[in-house]
Amino acid sequence: MTPAHAGTPASQAPAQAPSQAPAQSPGAARPAGAAPELAQLMAGIESYRRPLQGARLPAATLPAVLGSQPMVILHFLRHLGCAFCKHSVDQLAALYAQAPHMPPILFVHQSPVEAGEAFFAQRFPGAAHISDPGLELYQLFGIQRMRPSSFLNPGFLWAGLLITLRGYFQGPRQGSGELLTGTFVFRQGRLVWQHRARVAGEEPNWRALSK
Repeated sequence: MTPAHAGTPASQAPAQAPSQAPAQSPGAARPAGAAPELAQLMAGIESYRRPLQGARLPAATLPAVLGSQPMVILHFLRHLGCAFCKHSVDQLAALYAQAPHMPPILFVHQSPVEAGEAFFAQRFPGAAHISDPGLELYQLFGIQRMRPSSFLNPGFLWAGLLITLRGYFQGPRQGSGELLTGTFVFRQGRLVWQHRARVAGEEPNWRALSK
């Protein structure tokens, strides 16, 4: 597999910044945005035994889901009303239709299961998804939050204009609007590649992940 341009090999996962809260026990709550070290993240995954809520999941617990196939992609969405997320899910649906050899992808979102079912029925029928309204998985995986200044970033505003011109509009927000996306690739249940967005609309090179 060729790593996508903006990602980080799991062995080079960024350490927690000194200004952030100290490391917590595996599975403990962590403010979103504090990227965990690899060993800490894997320990948290292994200890997370709560039954997952979602649809078309290959197993009931997080460790079993991530080890259910030789390779699994776990992708965190911002929220189901996000115009960028609508576009990316549409693009992924088209990519998977063209390249069925792609590793299975599981989406994580903040909405109830029923809202997720309605969203994916329209954009990616048959997609597996996990409902995480309590943000436990977002915290576990250290999903970043947009800084207030990022909403005024010229690049973000330009990307928002382009996505609008493509016919994607912001819908009702379900959950936090500050959370960003994150993508994690697991091989035999072990994390081998990760990408945490720093601004809305920033995503990995999906085609590179298929190689």
